[in-house]
Formats: sequence, structure tokens, C-alpha cells
Amino acid sequence: MSGSLHWRQLGVLITALMATAIGQSLVFAILAPLGREVGMREVQITSIIACSSLCFALASPLWGRLSDRIGRKPVMIVGLVGYTLGTVLFTSVFWLGLAGILSGSLLYGAVIGSRCAQALIMSAGSPSATAYAADNSSTEQRTRTMARLGTANSLGTILGPAVSGALATLGLLAPLYFAAGLAALGALLVWRGLPPHPNGTARRTSRACDSATTTRATAGCWSRRSVSSWASRAYSRHWASCSRTSCN
Repeated sequence: MSGSLHWRQLGVLITALMATAIGQSLVFAILAPLGREVGMREVQITSIIACSSLCFALASPLWGRLSDRIGRKPVMIVGLVGYTLGTVLFTSVFWLGLAGILSGSLLYGAVIGSRCAQALIMSAGSPSATAYAADNSSTEQRTRTMARLGTANSLGTILGPAVSGALATLGLLAPLYFAAGLAALGALLVWRGLPPHPNGTARRTSRACDSATTTRATAGCWSRRSVSSWASRAYSRHWASCSRTSCN
């Protein structure tokens, strides 16, 4: 592995991570007033966040292992498109609740089901994006690249509640529609602007790993293959912690 990601490719990854982070923290911020508006109890609102965070934590490692087999870019796109469609479904359920079409236990079941389905699919995005960056960055550049992606994720988490508060003046569902649009934009950027294997790096790495015979080479290959699992666990811990603390 040589060189580092082109600034455009890194920008696409940063945008995708920020879109996910903004959307997640935005939902955490708007869910309480939205839930009260449709008559949900506090325990129901917090259980929605807890269950979706559990689904996210359980699914992330599975998506990480899948990205090892089929590639990082397809899994990223699945995560972002799934997040878009899941947010639209989640918002539509709340629209039915605000309109009085759904209520009570039926509304609660539909909300928690749509949110958990969304979390199961959207958990594909962040680990695969981080693993893509690690796969295609040199050893010297990898720490700096990871730091930039971590900063993007943190910045998105900070911006989410602010965006939610500003858009809530247009209606309680407006922030959710914005989150869906942002995720769709991220998916489009990944699809059009991110090559599956920048400069053939992944192909060279795969061939090198297949032919690795020395202890050092083999250890290096296992290190790269474990990146997605590490990223999955890191993001699972981040959102699980977020659901228990200030993001509520």
C-alpha cells in the first residue's frame, strides 16, 4: 500500500460520515418532542433509541465482515441508501401518527420496527467508510486519515441537534426529511466519486496477502483485514454510548 487517498476521495468519505452522524444525532434530538406530540410515554421514546442502538451494534460487525468479501464501496452505498429509505419510512410512520391514522400500541410498534430496520441497514456505512480509508492509506498517512474521519463524525454529531432545532421551526418532521436528503446525497457522492480500488491499491494488497509467506507479511495482511472489524466495534460503542448519554 503506497501513498494516500486523493483529497476528493477523502472528502467523499468525510461527507458520507458527516451525513450519517448529523442524521443520527438529529433524530435523537427531535424524537422526544415528536414522540410526545403523538402521545408516546417517555419510556416508549427511550426504548426506541435503545433498541435501535442495539440493532446498530449487533449489525455493524456483520457488515464489516461482508465488506471484506464484496468490497467497501458497495457496503457503503447499501448503508447510505438504506438510511435514506429507512428515514423516509420512519418519518412516514410519524406522519400517520400526527394525522391520527395510527395511534397507541400500533403506532409504537410501527415506529420501533421502522427505526430498528433503519439501524440494521445504516450500520453498514460508517465501518466500511473507515475501513476503505485504512485500506487505501499508507502506514504513514493512516493515523492522520483516521483522525480526520473521526473529526468529521464528531462534528456531525455536534451539528445534528443544531440543525434539528433550526429545521423544527418548519415542522417536527422537517429535520427527518432533511436527514433523508443528506444521506441520499452521501450515497450519490460515494457512487459517483469513489473508485472501488483507488490506484489499484486493494488489488495489489489482495495479491500480496494471497502470496504472503513471511511472518511479518502475514501479520500485516491480517492487520488490514481486521480494520473493518475494529471500525465496526468502534462505531457500535460510539452510538451505544450516545444513546445512553447526551444524545437522548
